[in-house]
Amino acid sequence: MKRQFKISYKNQLSVASHAWISLILLVILYTAIFGTSLTLGTFVGFGFYFFISLGPAIFLHTQYYFLNKNVTIFVDVDQKEITYQRGRKAKTTSFSEIESLENVVSYGGGKVAPGWYGFGPYTYSAVNLKNGSAIIFTRLMNTDIPESLELILKRPSVRKAKLLATISRNYKRKLILYEATD
Repeated sequence: MKRQFKISYKNQLSVASHAWISLILLVILYTAIFGTSLTLGTFVGFGFYFFISLGPAIFLHTQYYFLNKNVTIFVDVDQKEITYQRGRKAKTTSFSEIESLENVVSYGGGKVAPGWYGFGPYTYSAVNLKNGSAIIFTRLMNTDIPESLELILKRPSVRKAKLLATISRNYKRKLILYEATD
């Protein structure tokens, strides 16, 4: 069985919809209570909401998109291989080279309730390899990426919670190392 992981519009919409739906519900709630009058307090309130919820969601979406843009990852369970393809370059790694699996989530992000804030659904998984490099799967590639990888690779993962599930410089370096090695 060969699984493909690639950024799709459907996955992007699914992950980003949480942020926009929460904003729309906030606007509907406001207009139901206060009507359509807009005051300085209203603008400040919506600005604050944008700053703590939508702003980080837009930042994470952009970071994840550019990290996995033009990347397709194939996980072949039968051959026990992961093929990482960026553009025309492809690299294959055996499951035996995997050291660990790590899932990074924002605080409050969980399987049941991703939190009230817009960036809750943004998570990523890193497949750490024995040579010190890593392959990164973002939620824009598959909406249930942590659970999928655990089942496919038949490995438990370490779950790390951060205030905001940004991809660290360390993981960016590991991914660059992975792409550069032969």
